[in-house]
Amino acid sequence: MSKEKLNISEMAKLRGISVDTLRYYDKIDLFKPSQVDEKTG
Repeated sequence: MSKEKLNISEMAKLRGISVDTLRYYDKIDLFKPSQVDEKTG
């Protein structure tokens, strides 16, 4: 089974929250992405 990679805006839309909220969750270590694109961060 392969996992589909989503960008931050796709994940935000899927979960019904803002991109800023996801970035905040990352900042406070509440919800971390499994991978981060080295080019875009």
